[in-house]
Amino acid sequence: MDYRVSSRSEGQRLLAAIMVTDAVGFSTAMSVNEELTLRLIDQDLSLIAKICHEFGGTVLKSTGDGLLMYFLSAVEAVACGLDMQRQLIELAQRMVPERALTIALAFTWAIL
Repeated sequence: MDYRVSSRSEGQRLLAAIMVTDAVGFSTAMSVNEELTLRLIDQDLSLIAKICHEFGGTVLKSTGDGLLMYFLSAVEAVACGLDMQRQLIELAQRMVPERALTIALAFTWAIL
């Protein structure tokens, strides 16, 4: 199986920025209202994936209540994370506070 990141990486090692998101308190929210929580996480993960692609990132996988993404630019990864937080806050402000999920972001770096 071929795991090349892109043709630009042929014969080179790349430093990639890795971002992961996680819905804080997801299991508790599921136990209170599963249907609502699934609608909210689908909405949030769709928004996060869209923003990731806008900043040149790639979604590697879903963790159920979060996404694992990578970027070839640390600057773009951080800018993406800031935009994600801004848009998620704007979305949450239009909702009843108890109905909004809190999404945490974490970054690390990896050599591909």
